[in-house]
Amino acid sequence: MLDDRDLLRRYATDEDPAAFAQLVERYADFVYTACLRITGNRHDAEDAAQECFLALARRAQTIHSSLPAWLHATARHAASAVLRKTRREREFHPNADVADTNPQDASCDDLAPHIDAAIAELPETLRTAVILHYLQNKNQPQIAAELGIGQSTVSRHLDKGLRTLRTQLTRAGITLSLAALASRLAEGAATAAPAALKTTLAATTAASATHTTTAAGLAAKFAVLAAIGSFTITTSLTYHNMIHTAQAQEVSAMTTTAPTLKYGFRHDPMAFVENNPSFEAADVRTFVFNRPREGDRELIQARIDEILGGQREDGTFGDNAKAAGGPLITLLELGLPPDSPQVRRSLDAMLRQIRAGQSGAEPFESDGKIGFHSLIALCMASRGDEPEVAPALRWLADHPDQWIGQGCPWTTVLALRALWLGRDIVDSREAFDKGMRWLAENINAAGCLRFLEPWFILHLAGEVDHPLSRVIVEKQMPMILRGQRPDGGWDNSLTVFRALVRHR
Repeated sequence: MLDDRDLLRRYATDEDPAAFAQLVERYADFVYTACLRITGNRHDAEDAAQECFLALARRAQTIHSSLPAWLHATARHAASAVLRKTRREREFHPNADVADTNPQDASCDDLAPHIDAAIAELPETLRTAVILHYLQNKNQPQIAAELGIGQSTVSRHLDKGLRTLRTQLTRAGITLSLAALASRLAEGAATAAPAALKTTLAATTAASATHTTTAAGLAAKFAVLAAIGSFTITTSLTYHNMIHTAQAQEVSAMTTTAPTLKYGFRHDPMAFVENNPSFEAADVRTFVFNRPREGDRELIQARIDEILGGQREDGTFGDNAKAAGGPLITLLELGLPPDSPQVRRSLDAMLRQIRAGQSGAEPFESDGKIGFHSLIALCMASRGDEPEVAPALRWLADHPDQWIGQGCPWTTVLALRALWLGRDIVDSREAFDKGMRWLAENINAAGCLRFLEPWFILHLAGEVDHPLSRVIVEKQMPMILRGQRPDGGWDNSLTVFRALVRHR
């Protein structure tokens, strides 16, 4: 029987459909199950599995690591993309809350995505052993034979892999014993994928990849992003005085070691900008390229009206004043004037809450004091609210260790965005620089932070004039490339285009 590398070689060099069909037969159950663990429903899992095998067909000649490990990572990202799409559709739900994605809130019923994310962070040798043993039900002698190593080495890899997983999960706020973790891993072993899915994968995926690869050659010529990588670090080291001269050499070193932003996209991003009739494309044309087309303003106004449809008379969008922050930020980004009645009602609701509860210390507790989204919205909307905003900004500036790297990734990002918007109110350069360095240093080779794909980081990088913004965008390029849709856009299109074009 041919091994994975032989089959990949046959497909990549000879375009042998039989070789690809064997890979589908070998791994369809494994990939489908990995997607199902994350999406939680069969329909989305099938869609994600098809995306995974399409990626395999496109990249067969570039895969040199363990195929099960590669498929596991790719399946996880494909399934996560499905979830991002779902979240985006619910973005303006009155009761939606970004904090729902915090891994610290995970219960035993929804641990699987976090365990899969932790597996993806393991070193390759440990990751491969864990996947083969727990997710593919292979015993130690089988793994030793497949990898060409001794059984004692396999045993050590499994033991170390399990302990490392437990440590990573503990850091994310999920506590499990080794025995419980092993049991949870075993529950993730492959189950049978629908027969129709296997047939579809084998029959259509390889053929689809050939056309897409050809299109990718044209996509690499994307005109707007062609100049990305021409950024000169020395011209921005002291922009807005937000970075100290003493740090210039360190920042320059980080920039030169980061990958340049010269990537060939799988699909042409300009096709999305020029041809897509959606609100997303109108958003990009209007707020990134500043050349809206006929009908774009109407699409944007329709989105504004949709959000305002959930606003209450007191200005809130949910059960408490904090719920005004997120929708209000979006309204301001879509161009609703800060002095409009709808915005003013939300601002007044937040100010009432702050005046009633803010003590000047620990202003981000969950007991009714000012929250991040409220602070950002206030900074965006009016400098006249400085008396209420200043104490919160000052607390952030004076206590960076309380929010840098603490909680979920959004904590650090939201705090940085608030400090940037309020930089004329409170001098926070030292804390801001420290937070930006932490982000730049902790985004991994996959473009992720703490097992997650925090697209919100790109929102920060696309808004902030800071040398490390470009470093952050560059380090997240693998995530950007994975998340691109076939129409050339992203589920976070405005965020991605703004970050890419701003730091070209």
